[in-house]
Parts: sequence; C-alpha cells; structure tokens
Amino acid sequence: MEKSMFRDLAKSITDSISFKVLAGNISDSVYLKYYNGEKFVFIYINEAKAARSGVKPEDMLGKDDTHFMSFEEAMLSFEDDMSAYKGEEIRDRVKKITRKDGSIDYVSDTKNQLKDKDGNILGIFGISRDITRRVEIEECMRTYFSEVLHELKNKFVGYSVLRLIANGRYGKLTNSIKMRLDGIISSLLDVENLLKEALSRVKSLGFESGKLGLSEAPIDVGLEIIDKVLSNYASEIEAKNIFIDNTYGSIPEKQVFLKINFSALYSIFENLIGNAVKYVDPDGVIAIGYHIEYKLITFNVYDNGRHISEQFARDGLFGKFQRDEETQNNVEGTGIGLYHARELAEKLQGKLEFKPTADSGDNNFLLSLPIVS
Repeated sequence: MEKSMFRDLAKSITDSISFKVLAGNISDSVYLKYYNGEKFVFIYINEAKAARSGVKPEDMLGKDDTHFMSFEEAMLSFEDDMSAYKGEEIRDRVKKITRKDGSIDYVSDTKNQLKDKDGNILGIFGISRDITRRVEIEECMRTYFSEVLHELKNKFVGYSVLRLIANGRYGKLTNSIKMRLDGIISSLLDVENLLKEALSRVKSLGFESGKLGLSEAPIDVGLEIIDKVLSNYASEIEAKNIFIDNTYGSIPEKQVFLKINFSALYSIFENLIGNAVKYVDPDGVIAIGYHIEYKLITFNVYDNGRHISEQFARDGLFGKFQRDEETQNNVEGTGIGLYHARELAEKLQGKLEFKPTADSGDNNFLLSLPIVS
C-alpha cells in the first residue's frame, strides 16, 4: 500500500472531531496499525508518538516497529499486536524500549482490535504512556527499602543469644523468666520471618505492576537458581538426610535457559523448595523437574512429606497469612510465602498450582511460564 492509501484508510477511521481533538492534544502516544498478513504497519500516528521516535508522523506511515526500536523488542511488540488482533485485551502492559539512538524508555501499552464500520478487523489501535520517570523513582525506592530491610535483618542476628540464655547456657533461670524469654524469642522469630519475606518481595519487584521485566541475558535455571536455593538449605537437607531426586529429567541434571525476571523466579523457587525442606520428614525425598510443551515450560517441586489437606489446598493454600494446622502446627512460618509466590508467577504471565501426585497424593507444586525467545 502507498502512503496515500494509508492516509485514506486512516482518515476513514479517524475522521471525527472527537478523535482528532483527543489524539492531537494528549501527551500519550496514539497510533493505528494495519495488519497486511505479515506485519503490523502504522497508518496513523499522532505527534506525541512520532516525537518519541524522533521523526515526523509521515515518516512512520507504512512502516513497522523494526524501524524505530531494536529488532528483539520489535518482535515482542509484534507478539502483543498479534494477541490484541486476535481479541486479547492488552491493558497497561509495561515494556522497555531501546531507541535507535541507544536511549532507553519505559512505556505502558494498551492495545485493542481496530475494526471498520462493518466490524471487520483491520489491525490494532494502541495508546502508549511514557513511564520512564516513574520507573526511575520505583527503582530508587526498591533499592532504598532493600538496604533498610537488609540492615534490619542484620540487627536480628544478635537475638540468637537470647536462645542460649533461655536454654540456661549463661546460668540457671527460674521457670517464670524462662517462659518470658521463650515468648520474646517466639515474637522475634515471627518478626525475622516477616523481614525475610519483605526482603524477598522487595528483591523480586520489577519496574511495573502488571508484568515483571525480563533479564538481559538468558538465565541457567539449574545453575543460577535451583543450585543456589538448594545450597542455602544445605545444612537443613543434611540434618534431615533429605534425598534430592535427580532421576527423571530434573533441573539439576539438565540445562534450561530462560529469559525471565531473575529475582522473581528465584523468589518463587526459594519459597517452594524452602517449604519442601521445612515440611518433609527426615529421610524424605524432594524432586525438582520440568517439561516443555510448545511455548510453555512447567516446573514441578515435589516432596513426599506430610500431605496438605484437601480442604486447605482448596480454600486456603494460596491465601494471605493462611496455615494448615493439620500439617504445619509444629513448623515455623508466616503463611504469606505461597500467596507472594503465586502473585509473582502471575506477574511473569504464568501460574502456580498445587496438584498432588495421582498415585500417592504426595505434595506437588506446578509452576507454568511462557517461554520468551
């Protein structure tokens, strides 16, 4: 199609005073893209959209995103365009854009189907809002809170001395004093657990509320995440003589690379594996595996410890501050970890489920995530 034809097509869609006033007088980028069977090309661009790309509106007519951002980011934009074209609602989806001059911006995209007056789908209608400044502020806040929480957590190291005092290591105590110290230690332990959860949550925050940012390079899930989490629990694993099952295509034996938010994925596995170590019985088994189907990878974290009750699995397992008193009453915890893990999974455009094994009913958590090329 020639530029004149693009103008005519866009005019037939935008030829209303209300549209022109809106698109021409807001700071957000407004654009229309026509799908020609191979790619989405611009047929209308407001001044704000063109200015952010460093060109004039007429310079963008008939061109796709590859002319105005990196190829990799243009392909991600194409995937979003195609999803919107097929009817999926894209609302406030945040992405990073590397301009041709090397500058980096963050935008929040909303996209929907573009139809003619007869209801035929022509392409997509999009609005993008520049949120670069917001991202910079959120990163400063994230760094600040991470440092504060680290400092608070370090201050709590000294409370372990109270345990020694309560256990009589510094001299015999009366029963009343010991009971008082035990109560204080229990309260401090709850605070420490909450600090750990808060620190984990701050670490896993992305720049946006709806979708977490991706890593610049693919992550070796086994080496960089699974192995590190397991090493953090090495003393507990050894003390309980837990067997880590490597026998059926599990992560520690095979390399799996994903382009994903590292901190978020680490936090999810830290919670799932940490729970398995915490609740499995001595001489128990923990297994971490995966399988790939089309563009979806599903990890599983299995343990043969005390079974989660059916009612709790249905009504409270992923709730905030929920604990299964039938299986967890003698184990320390905050009851917020799985709630947080599921939130992170959803922000990664995935899902976290609990599906006991069919044969024995053993605990088995499934984490499904899209594979980003």
